[in-house]
Amino acid sequence: TLGGILWVTTSEGEVYLLDKNLEVVENFPVILSGIPSGFSSATNDGVVIPLEKKLSFVSSDGSEKIIELDIAGSIKSNPTVLNKNVAIYDKSFAGKIFILEDDICLNKDRPFAVSGIAFGSPALMKIKSVLYTGFINQAGNLFVWSDNILKKEFPKKLNGIFYSNVVSNGKYFFAVSSVGEIFRIDVNGNYLSVKIPNISVKEGYLTV
Repeated sequence: TLGGILWVTTSEGEVYLLDKNLEVVENFPVILSGIPSGFSSATNDGVVIPLEKKLSFVSSDGSEKIIELDIAGSIKSNPTVLNKNVAIYDKSFAGKIFILEDDICLNKDRPFAVSGIAFGSPALMKIKSVLYTGFINQAGNLFVWSDNILKKEFPKKLNGIFYSNVVSNGKYFFAVSSVGEIFRIDVNGNYLSVKIPNISVKEGYLTV
């Protein structure tokens, strides 16, 4: 990656690649084709930044590639990256999830439909070459797609209100409700949960 080890994206739309001495690498900064609408995410050879209604992919050589999507609302949360795949949430009441691979949108004509208000980003995991996408709305309706198909066990209703989205450890999806109940869910809809007493996680998040 031309000696670069750290990506920096500013709110004004400048992208920097820094080396181990925190000095700017040649060909940077890059001025984006728009203002970031959410946080950026590192990819295998670059960084992907949401620009409200499109995605900007900046490579380590300083080039930018714009991916246009049929966004009804806006992209407010950071893209989720898993190897060659990227997932983004089009935030609106009738929300949509788009899945990309190698900068190509796999479900451009039939994005995943998500009803209701939701926060955060989709979760991705791959098991035996099958790509699973998980997403939960505020009301606790959990969706899991197997490649491009919503699995028959979903949506599944979990108890609680959810202000952050699911995350994955490569085998399970995890969710946490606003009152501190943590759920572990497999791709067939089976789950177990544990309640952490005396906490509120309205502003919380999960990391695995």
